[in-house]
Amino acid sequence: MTATNDARAELCYNIYLDASRTQVFGDGTGGSSVYVPGSNVSKGGFPIYGEIADGQPNLPVATYSDATSITVDLAP
Repeated sequence: MTATNDARAELCYNIYLDASRTQVFGDGTGGSSVYVPGSNVSKGGFPIYGEIADGQPNLPVATYSDATSITVDLAP
């Protein structure tokens, strides 16, 4: 995420598939997990969870934002 008033201020985070934040959402490489829908799912939503990483350098007080686009391909 980037501060709206200072593009150099970046806040790191991860997106997870589970509420306990043990399965990093990804493509299956580097220890990430792939989303696998239930049987006969053609469209709909699924929850994702985020967590801001600990131990980041002191960052300015600001509003931080980011836009993430996720595409899930359902193979036959």
